[in-house]
Amino acid sequence: MKLTDKRFWNGEKTVYYPSFKHALTDSLLWSILGIGVICLLLSVVCLTIYFINGDNLSWDDISYFFIFLCAVFCYSNCMYLYKNWYKQECAIKIIKSLLPDKYYWQYIEYNALEKKYTIQGVYKGKIFIIKLLYPMLYIKEKGTRAVMGIRINASRKMLEKDKSLIIEYFEYKE
Repeated sequence: MKLTDKRFWNGEKTVYYPSFKHALTDSLLWSILGIGVICLLLSVVCLTIYFINGDNLSWDDISYFFIFLCAVFCYSNCMYLYKNWYKQECAIKIIKSLLPDKYYWQYIEYNALEKKYTIQGVYKGKIFIIKLLYPMLYIKEKGTRAVMGIRINASRKMLEKDKSLIIEYFEYKE
């Protein structure tokens, strides 16, 4: 993600993260920027206290500020990774478990405004477009109007039923 991207400043994920490393890079960048803003604010507060009261900060106060900064840094990293990487991994894992084994993934896009994934892939020479608007999964063969919609359930029994329906849709021949 780029610093000039407005969605970055809103804390919204704009890309699909292919690995944890990419998500961690954005998370650290987001956290460092947040810590920088907090440090700037704390410095202004400390300077105003010094100029108004003439009191110096003790080492205890400074250590509390550092502990606070470390807690904010860890919390912001964890929340960013949970919202933007872990939830994505869970959704993609469910989709992968539902699709046939020979389905070849061409690309994955994420739309932050609509909070949906668009996945395009090839299965036996046909191009299929999959849209995940959790909890609904829509599958469409490119060039046709037939759309299959399935509500994704977390239970194993329902996932097996959903997988058999999806495989029937992929195998359907006119």
